[in-house]
Amino acid sequence: MIDFQNKNIYKLIFLILLISIPWLNSFANSNLEAAVPSQEDLSFYEINPCEVSLANFIFNNFNSIYQDHFSFVVDNYSSIKCFGKITGATLLDNGFVISVGTNSLINLILQSLFWIGLISLIRIDTEIRFKKNFYFYLSSLATSFILLFLIYSEYRFYDGSLFLVDLKDRGSLGIIFLIILFISTQFMGTALTRFNNISPLVPFIFIISSVFSGFNFSLFMVFFVHLGFYSIITTRNLRKFNKFYFVFSLFWVFNASNSFYLPPSKLRGFSSVLYEFNSVLAWTLTTFLLINGAYFFYKESIKFLKFKSLVLSFNIAAILSFTTGFISANFPLLNFLNFYYLGQQRYGIKTNNPFVTNEWGEAVSWRGSYSSAESIGEFYGLAIIFTVFAFFLNKRIRLIEIIGFLFSISGLIASNNRTVLILVLISTSFLAYRYLNFPKFVKNLMIVSTVALILLLVGYQNLNYSYDFTSQQMFSEAINYSDDRNSSYLDLLINNYENKTIYSYVFGFVSYFAFLLNRAEVWGLFFSRYNPTFTEFTFGSGPLNFGQFYGEIQVSETRSFLLPHSSFLSLLLFIGIIGSILLILILINSLIQNRKKMGSMNYILVGYIILNLVKNDTINYFPSFITYSFLLFIAIKSKSFFRSFVNYQN
Repeated sequence: MIDFQNKNIYKLIFLILLISIPWLNSFANSNLEAAVPSQEDLSFYEINPCEVSLANFIFNNFNSIYQDHFSFVVDNYSSIKCFGKITGATLLDNGFVISVGTNSLINLILQSLFWIGLISLIRIDTEIRFKKNFYFYLSSLATSFILLFLIYSEYRFYDGSLFLVDLKDRGSLGIIFLIILFISTQFMGTALTRFNNISPLVPFIFIISSVFSGFNFSLFMVFFVHLGFYSIITTRNLRKFNKFYFVFSLFWVFNASNSFYLPPSKLRGFSSVLYEFNSVLAWTLTTFLLINGAYFFYKESIKFLKFKSLVLSFNIAAILSFTTGFISANFPLLNFLNFYYLGQQRYGIKTNNPFVTNEWGEAVSWRGSYSSAESIGEFYGLAIIFTVFAFFLNKRIRLIEIIGFLFSISGLIASNNRTVLILVLISTSFLAYRYLNFPKFVKNLMIVSTVALILLLVGYQNLNYSYDFTSQQMFSEAINYSDDRNSSYLDLLINNYENKTIYSYVFGFVSYFAFLLNRAEVWGLFFSRYNPTFTEFTFGSGPLNFGQFYGEIQVSETRSFLLPHSSFLSLLLFIGIIGSILLILILINSLIQNRKKMGSMNYILVGYIILNLVKNDTINYFPSFITYSFLLFIAIKSKSFFRSFVNYQN
């Protein structure tokens, strides 16, 4: 897929220059050397902000590259003159935090050039299916307007990231629009000529998230929004879905009468930060185009995508994900550069040992460079299942797959995602039972061993608790987190429990499984916050919007910012009970209609994804959302896809 021709050598040189030159900053005062930070004195950087480059600082403080009491962070609210220079140094938790000047508008250009350069290394398709015609440029214009409106609607977020840029000024908006238009045109022009060769590379989105520093969207979002508009004006895809979406959008937009602000944190790039009319409208339009674009991409990709290519990509991505995470954790400077050039939603973890334990001997979840330990664990689980399936059916395995498998196992263990580990054990055991020619007693022994391991992972002691206790845990946690004012949903629960209605028993049954999944606390916390009106409960509050949820009801202090930890709870918040039921019915109907096209691997994949959606915030992370929806599309639509790789090494 990567074309290493002579012309690509020049592209690689260009990429190296993009990584190095911005931090040299020739405008820096060459006569001033960076001081060595100390806990007693950091005044040099207070007196001389924007005077020494990052390269100057590293040269005079070489130990900052690897010592864990150093960390480098972007300072997006800096002038162009300060780009690549040290804007400040602070002492935090006995460690030095070094602020490096960046500029959000420059970030748009610099990061885009880097990512476009990476895409340009991919081999051009032998047959170009999408050309630069009228619809291409119209889609670029529409995408630029939508993203400009998205920026404009979230003005509170950009007040702290756009240096001396007034979003109420037409001139400033015009400059941002032209930059986005340039990015959209150049990126899509490069990507669409490589469309067939891009689709196998979907797993790499877990490494390169492409979130612009200082902004709340990503370059890959540009890709799907552009395709979404193109699909709407050129195809008849998703007509029924689009009609339902339009009806729901009316409720979302006109219901947004209040105003709530929530910093995006680790969801940056795929989460609304402001709950009010303009922001809800902007994210409603963006999500609409994104879904249409994703569907168009999946439908066109499956015509040419081969499973062997996907297996290879998962293994290479698993290797790179684990190694970049490990390197970032051990080298603060590389952690900074990875965050910037890979477009990460948050900085990589600083724990330099992936298999560290706490004072009680319990494994600590390790996420590497990704935003979520659980989500990256799910990614490693997919890589393992695909590799095992390929080996069982093909009876061969390549060296890169062996290495990828070992890294995936290591990453899964480090992520401490026991649910995924259980699903991997069940999936691989079933595949072995189905495709390996073992004697019956060996297969039976394998089943018994798998069950024993699952009981060990679940924790046998958890099964000893009484049902009366476990069925009350989620409700108890909701009560415990409730503060001065109960949410409307908590009041409903209290009333049902006092009257011992059938709903209280159903809720208790869910609580039992929540306890086994270690979700009783976070799901109880969700219901203590969940304060919908009848309209919001029915139709939701709008896609990717947590502002109202976290701002309307105050709860007792939590140990950290806790998401719902269930994609289904997020869907309940976004699209309401009606939307969630409709989505489930669509999934069930698709499974029934395509049951003849589905084999064992298809059902394993669907089950794996659905179960992880139940217990994790997968849909709230853009890489996970794209990967899961892509794989669901493949699993439901194609049986031959998973059979296409037999003897692929020949």
